[in-house]
Amino acid sequence: YNRDREHVATRELRVGDLIIIIEGGHGFRMLEDTVFLEIKQGPYTGADQKRLY
Repeated sequence: YNRDREHVATRELRVGDLIIIIEGGHGFRMLEDTVFLEIKQGPYTGADQKRLY
């Protein structure tokens, strides 16, 4: 999603793929059992600043 909360793209990732999200919202739907690592930069502003897309 972009800054205006408009859907931009959908991608299907496979084993070994990497995704880097620079800005905007994002969501994930797991199609099978999945393990992934998410690293966030900067201060966490708390759940009150979280937006659902």
